[in-house]
Amino acid sequence: MIRHPLSGERSFFNQIQLHHTFSLEPRVREDLLRMVGEERMPRQVFFGDGSPIDSATMALLGRLYEDCAVRFEWQRGDVVMLDNLLAAHARDPYEGPRKIVVAMGDMHAPADLASHPHAMELQD
Repeated sequence: MIRHPLSGERSFFNQIQLHHTFSLEPRVREDLLRMVGEERMPRQVFFGDGSPIDSATMALLGRLYEDCAVRFEWQRGDVVMLDNLLAAHARDPYEGPRKIVVAMGDMHAPADLASHPHAMELQD
């Protein structure tokens, strides 16, 4: 959990679904595990103490993400702008032509967030 450096809003900021093997298609996950084993998986995520994050926890996080999802019917000319610290994005598959333009500003390193006046102490 972090606090946004401007608003102070609490945010569950992570990319766990990008890196945890639970998020892979089951067949891909099984094939990779069989080929390289758990220790050599190309991506994996653990709790801060190094213990594994179980499938039930990953399924719960997936449901929570889904409960918080905002979706709309895209129309030609639509533009989306978001604060990357407050909104997970690009979680649904997309087909069709599109133009992706990215602009970033006010980059914040984790250490900067931890020392910011709105920073939140880690809780057990």
